[in-house]
Amino acid sequence: APRQERGKREDLVLPESEGHFEIIQPAEEYNKQGIANTKKGNFALAILDFNKAIEIQPKYPQAYHNRGQAYFAKGDQSKAISEYNKSLELDPSYALVYYDRALAYAALKDYPQVIADCTKVIKMHAGFGGVYSLRGSIYNIMREYDKALADFLEAKARGEKINPDFLRELKALVNEKTNSAK
Repeated sequence: APRQERGKREDLVLPESEGHFEIIQPAEEYNKQGIANTKKGNFALAILDFNKAIEIQPKYPQAYHNRGQAYFAKGDQSKAISEYNKSLELDPSYALVYYDRALAYAALKDYPQVIADCTKVIKMHAGFGGVYSLRGSIYNIMREYDKALADFLEAKARGEKINPDFLRELKALVNEKTNSAK
């Protein structure tokens, strides 16, 4: 099979880059400040910045997403998911939010939701190998080894580094499961 081009997390579509929304300058500035504070680990300040951005522009999907990122980094996955849901209400085509929500669901061990969100991202933007790795990890936890193997092979084809020993072990589990089913 030909090697697929490696997709990056950043390649997932952002609403602003697609011209879906006109962002009011002060809201954008607060959003940027919030991102900077999140990167510095100042989550409380970041959340206040995103609050201001949303106060100025209530229909700003990236600000909700970024506020979710701050909650996620703080360890509050439930609030992160709530923010991601608000972002998706405003723009259901925002693939990056589905991926980040899948990560939050994974932290909460809500595996069916992780799979659903990863599958949505794949349908929207199949080039990102990380989403196949995440979904493959969940299938592996759920002992659905054939699906896990397929996802990890796809992730590898899309440029993700997958341990070859792990792939061999997974193939052995798939063969073992197939042989025991006969």
